[in-house]
Amino acid sequence: MVEDIETVRQALGLGKISLLGHSFGGPLVEAYAFKYQQHLSHLILASTFASTKELNAALTKMKSEMPVKDRERLEALEAAGLFGQGATWEHGRYTEEYAKLAWGIGYFPYVYQKHPDPNYDL
Repeated sequence: MVEDIETVRQALGLGKISLLGHSFGGPLVEAYAFKYQQHLSHLILASTFASTKELNAALTKMKSEMPVKDRERLEALEAAGLFGQGATWEHGRYTEEYAKLAWGIGYFPYVYQKHPDPNYDL
């Protein structure tokens, strides 16, 4: 993906560029910055993480705390492939079922364990 960014920059004939990395885009643009620092004027990171190793450990912990039945279904969906599945509008994105399992049952209870109402955000 880093090479994709560089290919687009070159194809558009751009000099130095500013990159914004949000969520998973954060480590992507960080990797770009390590390799192509000379082509960057600004690097902006928003709501992201600095370590994919630490993120994967946190996601593994979240998944391990899911109810067994839900975790098994989540893993079955992952094994089948996450894209090109479900309704036509879901192709190219997570299906509604996967999103509800991963985010609704896996992520939100873990993040909001002391404040179970996800509308209560500090």
